[in-house]
Amino acid sequence: MKNVSLAILCYLRGNRLDKQGRAQLYFRITVNGRRSEFSLGRKITPEKWCSTRGRVKGTEGFPVHLYANRIGFDGRAYKDSFIGKRSQLAAEKVAKEMGLTTAREVRQEKLLGMKGIRNEIKQIHDTVMEKERPKDFDSYFKSMQKYNVKVIPFINKGNKLQGFRFEYKGHNLKGSAVHRSLSGGKIALAISNNSAKGLTIGEGQLAKL
Repeated sequence: MKNVSLAILCYLRGNRLDKQGRAQLYFRITVNGRRSEFSLGRKITPEKWCSTRGRVKGTEGFPVHLYANRIGFDGRAYKDSFIGKRSQLAAEKVAKEMGLTTAREVRQEKLLGMKGIRNEIKQIHDTVMEKERPKDFDSYFKSMQKYNVKVIPFINKGNKLQGFRFEYKGHNLKGSAVHRSLSGGKIALAISNNSAKGLTIGEGQLAKL
């Protein structure tokens, strides 16, 4: 991992007071010598601010750690669904100014990566259905396994087939999340069209849909 010099400071801009004698709280992040500052949108009176600790005195301290913990030492912004919108927007602004990878970009990268995995599973499924035309679930499972896709049936408490999960390249996805044609009902219908003997999960066990 590339070394990153990171410094975080929360401070009170005490030279600019409003009519109530309050000053703005500011946040400063320095990464590899590049500095960015932004207002936290909060004001307090100077006597309530502890400059040595970088926080509000007493038990009414503003949760500055939500901002500080937002940036990792690898220069990436952490997942932000657990913090307020104001914190998220402020951290995104800093990340963009400094050329860091934001949490939003990380999510988009993951979604794009998963899209490729879903497409591959769907293509393998289509190939199996078109070329091998399995007549029962057991044959379908074995055919998919040839392409390194493990199909895991989910049987509910009523002993009925609820659907499937697909394990592929380290990912485990629900069938309907891969593609609508990979839901339990759609796969069962496709296989039933290839067989006049009814649907079986394997070893003669009849599937209840």
